[in-house]
Amino acid sequence: MDCLEVKSRILTELHLVNRKGIIELIIFLEHQSDFFIAPASCGHHLNQEGGLAQHSLNVLETMRRLNPGYFSEDTITVCALLHDLCKTNLYKDNLLKNGSRSEAKPYVYRDDCRGLGHGEDSLFILLELGLELSLEEKKAIRWHMGPFDHTGLKNQGDWNDLSKLLFISDYYATTFLEKKQEANP
Repeated sequence: MDCLEVKSRILTELHLVNRKGIIELIIFLEHQSDFFIAPASCGHHLNQEGGLAQHSLNVLETMRRLNPGYFSEDTITVCALLHDLCKTNLYKDNLLKNGSRSEAKPYVYRDDCRGLGHGEDSLFILLELGLELSLEEKKAIRWHMGPFDHTGLKNQGDWNDLSKLLFISDYYATTFLEKKQEANP
């Protein structure tokens, strides 16, 4: 899928979410962020234009397949599409002295990145935009890095079933789906 198709699909999915703050979030994504053109990382999976949006869609599709029926469509959509919101406005082109972008590492972190932490940053942005989230959704977004979170899970109650589903879906998308997508663009 190209960047425009991915953007259209994500916006369609978000417009189906019925909760307070969703319109403000959509406006932010479309007009105040680089969500639809940002890479998913600056050195790992989908390190390419539009990688973040593609990754988010991959996580959504995986969560839907794995959801045992416990979680609503709104919960799955919000968690999957927005778990990495911290990566918006985070990267910049890695320009060489001649002005071209480095092929080996096309993106680097901006000098003014928030730096609160991966899950914390995503949750902070969502709350700042006024998106209504349940406690379970907040915990899932906060702890979506699971055992890879540098702060570690301090309270096992934070590692709820939704957190586990989001982590597994994110890990599967990153490790398997996206490696295949990168090999076959």
